[in-house]
Amino acid sequence: MSNQRTFWITWAVCLLLNAIACLLLYTGFISYGIVLFCVLPGCIGLFTGFIPRRVFAIVGMVAALLTIFLLLWAGQVEGIVCILMALPIVGVSVLVGYLFGIIIKRLSRKEDSLKISFLPIVLFGLAVLVNHVWKGGGSENTVTTTIELNASSADVYNHIKQVDTVIAKRHFLHELGLPYPHKCVLTAEREGGQRICEFDAGRIVETIVQLKKDELLRMKVSEYDLPGASWFAFDEDIYQIRSVGNVTRISRTTTVFSKLKPRLYWEQIEKLTIGIQQELVFENLKNEIEQKR
Repeated sequence: MSNQRTFWITWAVCLLLNAIACLLLYTGFISYGIVLFCVLPGCIGLFTGFIPRRVFAIVGMVAALLTIFLLLWAGQVEGIVCILMALPIVGVSVLVGYLFGIIIKRLSRKEDSLKISFLPIVLFGLAVLVNHVWKGGGSENTVTTTIELNASSADVYNHIKQVDTVIAKRHFLHELGLPYPHKCVLTAEREGGQRICEFDAGRIVETIVQLKKDELLRMKVSEYDLPGASWFAFDEDIYQIRSVGNVTRISRTTTVFSKLKPRLYWEQIEKLTIGIQQELVFENLKNEIEQKR
């Protein structure tokens, strides 16, 4: 097999597997889970490990993955930030599959080469069927951030219940597509009132379920239309405020519901991104209070 042929065969097979996975995903046959983030890239790596001319096979595989990522981004199916967050687990799965492919290739007989080349497709097909039968449910994830400010609890409460303009510095993930908040408008300061938060990519509408002036603001998310709404949603947002000596401590606890798996990986990614959003809001709060002095 020539170098050029090796490249194109690897590119075509890897791209085909990705295309099939995307089709199954967006028709609802599979979910954003282990099949998509672990099994699929693992099978792609496995197939690549079977190819004799490894350098050109690897280049073909990488080209196929880049092609599918570019198509997802150009078609506005997924944002750059989502793709970047998935890269580590996809990369590790590809590497593991590739190493297994090399081992299996060395242990197998030459006449079995054609048979083992179908192994990745068979494994992927079985994983898809298992995932379709048992998709499982989502999981809750809770993140809390706390800050202390040289201000009264009344000042802190008044500045957080409604935010006219967010002026805090953007995190680099905001430049890549993480939604950046612009303002939050409070329709009524009572239980049942709404707090409408506008982002550059949509909005979140929160309904107040518990309110203690200068102490507590607990809200349930009643509307959510930010990117990723099919697999991720905010559930509850709680601000707790109390005086501690000469300072006021404010804590924000955000609960989200996520269908992303494996949870061991995505839970950490969610904590990172939610933590960035919470810190941004608190940085803005700190700036507003300092400007008032």
